[in-house]
Amino acid sequence: MELMQDGVVAALAAIGVTALLWLAASVLLYRESPVDAVYVMRVSGDAAGLDAALRILAQNRRLPVLLVDCGLDEAGRRAVSLLAGDNVKLVTPEELASLYTEK
Repeated sequence: MELMQDGVVAALAAIGVTALLWLAASVLLYRESPVDAVYVMRVSGDAAGLDAALRILAQNRRLPVLLVDCGLDEAGRRAVSLLAGDNVKLVTPEELASLYTEK
């Protein structure tokens, strides 16, 4: 019986040492990779509900937001300019296409 207990203790110790080595290696070798992800959102008209949509997107993740101008009127452009920050950019459909085709 004592032999089986020693075997179980040795197995648990080996698992623990392996987990500690894995944790140390992951901490030492961790490099944050850049994320090439953005939210793309179509806006038109007076951009009603844009503030709520941007608030929801900001809660989920801190990714850049591209607002695609699909027929904004003056009130919509004013709303976008008020809500646009460093993470929010207004582009036309042609600019959006060029953003994805360059590189």
